[in-house]
Order: sequence, then C-alpha cells, then structure tokens
Amino acid sequence: MSRYSDIIGSVVGGVKKSFALSDHDHGDSALINGAFEIWQRTTSDAAVTTARKYVADRWAVKTGAGILTSVARSTTVPTGSLAQYSLALTGKAGVTTVDVGQRIEASNIPKINRTVTFSAKIYNNTGAAFTPVLLVGTPSASDNFTTTTVRNGGSGENLQSCADQAWNTVSWTADISGYTNILYGLEVVIRIPSGSMVDSGVVYITEVQLIPGSVVSQFSKRMAGIELALCQRYYEIASGNAYESIFQSYVSSGQTYRFGVPFKTQKRSSPVCTYANLSGDVGFDQSAPTSLGANIYGHSVYKTANATVASGYYYFSWTADSEL
Repeated sequence: MSRYSDIIGSVVGGVKKSFALSDHDHGDSALINGAFEIWQRTTSDAAVTTARKYVADRWAVKTGAGILTSVARSTTVPTGSLAQYSLALTGKAGVTTVDVGQRIEASNIPKINRTVTFSAKIYNNTGAAFTPVLLVGTPSASDNFTTTTVRNGGSGENLQSCADQAWNTVSWTADISGYTNILYGLEVVIRIPSGSMVDSGVVYITEVQLIPGSVVSQFSKRMAGIELALCQRYYEIASGNAYESIFQSYVSSGQTYRFGVPFKTQKRSSPVCTYANLSGDVGFDQSAPTSLGANIYGHSVYKTANATVASGYYYFSWTADSEL
C-alpha cells in the first residue's frame, strides 16, 4: 500500500473485518466536469480566441493566437469509457497554442494539498504526434487568479507524447504542498503545443481528473446531479427554455413589480447576474428587467408594467456568474 493508504477495521456480525483504502479512495477528483457532460452555456462555440472563455462548464479555453474553428461537445470517447462526452477542439490557420484549464477554489485545496496525480485521455487527430504541456499554478491572493504563477517547472512540464489517430493517456504526479500560495487556490491547464492545430485537425479531451495519491487510477465519474450542482455553484442559467417566467396581472401601466429568484445551488460568491430581452410569444412582456442585487442564495429584479400588455406571463432571461 502507498503512504496514503489506511487499514480500517469494522465489526460485522461479531466478526472484525479489515479493508484497505487506496490513494484514489481518499477523495474524488478536485476537478469538476472532467467528463465534459455539463454544458449550460452552449454545446458549440466558434469564437474562442486569446481570451479565456468558458464553453463546457468549469473549463476555460483560449489560444495563444488565432481563433479556433470550434470548441464543442463530442460523443467521441475511448472504448469502454465512463464518460459520455469529450471536449472537441477544432483547429484553424493562425492558431498557435491552445490552453484548456480549470481553477480550483481555496476551500477545496486541503483535500489535495499533498501528492496528487493528474490524468486525462486525449485523442489526437491532427496529422502528427504532439506533446502536451501541463501548467499548474497558484494565484497571488485567495481565489483571485488575476495574477497566476506557474509552479511546476516555471513554464510547465511535458506530459507523455500523444500519437496521431489514437487515444492517449497522459499523467503527472507531484507533491504540491510546498507550492507558494497553494492555500490560495490552484489552476490546472493542459496546453496543446503550437503547430498542432494550424488546420482543421481535431483534439478530443475527456476523463480529466486530479486526485490525491501517486497512482493513475480509473476515471471516477460522479452522478450527473452531483456534477451539475457542482457546476452551478459557479454558473447558472435560467430554468426551462433559458428564461424565467412569472405570472402577473398588471393593474395599470407604469406599476412596478419586484421578483425574487432563488438559485438552485448556493453560489461560490455573490455572482454577476446578466439579464436579456426575449422574443416570441405575442402579448407577453419579454423585455429585460432591472437588477436589485444578488447574493449567494438568489437575485432580485424589478420591472415596470408595459402599457401594451394587460396581463399574462412576464418572461426574462438571466445568467449568474461566480466563476474564478
């Protein structure tokens, strides 16, 4: 057994039994949505460039230069995979490096403040082998990643070479407990090297995890409802068909209505809420409301009655963003 293994004794029917806990059993992955099954924003985006942008929940993508053809959800996964989906990156002329990363908040660091193992499955369909780089960094203040310093080798460390036209398992093991500012949080980034995605080649990534211990373990898949709730802690979109609907009967034009909307999941911090107009059902008011504020539990808005609508449902679209 490894140095993180324990022997636990239990008494069942008067007989004492012992069993071992492996490294992997000490906790599931510190990375969320490693199977790329939650996509609240969209399942395909053709505007990912040099600024970090979330497409799949919790995973931000950016290029060193150029615009990717698309970042999309794909059903291409390894044979026998526990994941249903992968993140598909489609290249384009002018694209250099491509970073896919996730930031782990400070409150989740104690479970991994030790030797950890990162692993992922990568399918290379670019026409030639490439070697991805892993960058692991810490922020300058708790949960504030405005400035992040890479701690593993300064410029990251090479993972295993990824053969073309094949699924490849990449992994990395290190004791991160000595990293400066480790208790402030952690950023984990997979970098596809420059020159790999300069045409229409595709890279698929799935089964990404960061677990305590020194063993590359089978991917640990959470139940779908748990994974969704973990994602919604950082980002949530209005329910139903991407809008909130509230029935109201206008007494007179100009009357102001106030609405309180609870979040499905308590947010990491007070989120930035964004509201948008809708269009569709004639006779229903679908203009954006005005914010009254938000906290980790929910948000509230107000709306002045529309003179052209006597009564009915008031629709409004919103998102709540508490990403790191």
